[in-house]
Amino acid sequence: MTRLRRALVLGFFGLALTGMARADDAALGRALAGEVRELFRATCLECHGPDLASPEGEFGYVLDLPRMAADPELVVPGAPAMSELYLLILHDEMPGEDSDHGALSLIQKETVRRWIELGALAPEPAAEGSGDAGAMSGPPSPRRASLLDRSLRWLGELHGPAVHFPVALLVVAALAQLLTSTAAMVFCLRVAAVMAPLAAGFGWLNADYASFTAKSAALLAWHRWLGVATAIVAVLAWALSRKASPALRPVLILGAILVLVAGALGGGLSHGFSHYRW
Repeated sequence: MTRLRRALVLGFFGLALTGMARADDAALGRALAGEVRELFRATCLECHGPDLASPEGEFGYVLDLPRMAADPELVVPGAPAMSELYLLILHDEMPGEDSDHGALSLIQKETVRRWIELGALAPEPAAEGSGDAGAMSGPPSPRRASLLDRSLRWLGELHGPAVHFPVALLVVAALAQLLTSTAAMVFCLRVAAVMAPLAAGFGWLNADYASFTAKSAALLAWHRWLGVATAIVAVLAWALSRKASPALRPVLILGAILVLVAGALGGGLSHGFSHYRW
């Protein structure tokens, strides 16, 4: 009986201590959430502020921590190593190279990591309320861009819709050539020879308004030049198809490979390379 009582007492105290530890973690997590929110307010609003007409990456809710925590593409609560938001900060890809603030310090990165590790909790209501008030008196909205600048940015946004044509058409043209379906191949190449240069041009404009640094900047450079190479190969393949040149088949195969690799890099830059995780 004594042993049973001892076990019950120890079990009770163990549960109490566990509950206290969890309560402490929750309190710390909410306190860190307030710090993270203020950190993002100071460093991220110029690109991801809620008042921007076109926030970078269509991500304009950097101060809405609960919304970010609910988006598994950005944050996986309890798992910083699987959270795209933390990885971008860790590798100095956010804030971007065009930011006025530069990369975060080690202490700031650790604050974000610990916040996610403790569950990516929301700030205390008082901190959240004061944050909203701060947002009202925060930095002024950026000056409206010129008509030329807005037009070029708008053309760059057409890269996404336009790029699907050369991706599909070059692959289908290569398959049609292998299956000796000449009419289908020529038609696909005719359209691809027009759409591939357009998509590459739109993409070049789009990249000028992107914010990528570190590894992503290098991948962006590869994506841009592979897109240009694909456009050149598409036009060359169409010219060769009109002459029934024996060089057409290897050029088509090269074009299909180029467009698939460029497309994979573009998808990774747009959605994160965790997008391809099995």
